[in-house]
Amino acid sequence: MNYMTNLPNKLREFRYRQLSKQSEVAERIGIGTSDRISQWETGHSMPSVENLFKLAKLFETTPEELYPDLWVNTRS
Repeated sequence: MNYMTNLPNKLREFRYRQLSKQSEVAERIGIGTSDRISQWETGHSMPSVENLFKLAKLFETTPEELYPDLWVNTRS
């Protein structure tokens, strides 16, 4: 599947708002390396559901705000 080659997200934007480094985010959500944060921010991979919710909590937002293109608007 090639849909994840550049999956748009707002992870970097939210991280910058907190003035955090990728290594700090990795430590706070309990993953071993900041390389994964970099891959998520560039859209080369996506966090697991568990890590997505950890990021949303850390950034005081919702998963929908972090990955707005993945959510279908069901309101009409």
